[in-house]
Amino acid sequence: SLAGYDQWHENVALIGELSGSPDLAQGLEAMLKIATANRGAAGLDKTRPWLAALIPVGPLFTAYACLPVDALDALIDVVRPLTAEIGTDRGTHKITFSGGQTIYVARHGDWAVVTLDPTTVGRVPADPLALVGDLPQNYDVAVRLHAARVPEPLHDWQQNTPLQRL
Repeated sequence: SLAGYDQWHENVALIGELSGSPDLAQGLEAMLKIATANRGAAGLDKTRPWLAALIPVGPLFTAYACLPVDALDALIDVVRPLTAEIGTDRGTHKITFSGGQTIYVARHGDWAVVTLDPTTVGRVPADPLALVGDLPQNYDVAVRLHAARVPEPLHDWQQNTPLQRL
């Protein structure tokens, strides 16, 4: 999990003050507006945390990120200047960036689910925040590992690494 946008802005402002660059947060905000054609962080709920998950599916993993949103269409418009094409199919936005990378974005309650595989959207729990529990209230950056869900072939990964064999 990652702290919400507002918390990161406060952290950067504090770092700027401590390092003698009191305008650091405003400078980064201006760079974001330039990169997004003056849209900034439109569409995001700036108060809630972000989260990402890596979920085992058979012997492989699928991944997604959940961004808190107020307005998904506004968030899609933020990335529009960086894209080659945006299409929508049954509520899922297929976004192809100018470099050729494709992502899928779908609304899931008050979250925007971002993934590389459109079928992953259906695997997101009803309350994505339940995956991380109270970590966002206590930490700006936190990782929770559910070891019981790690596929069996990876349980002994340490025994098979070059460092273990030394």
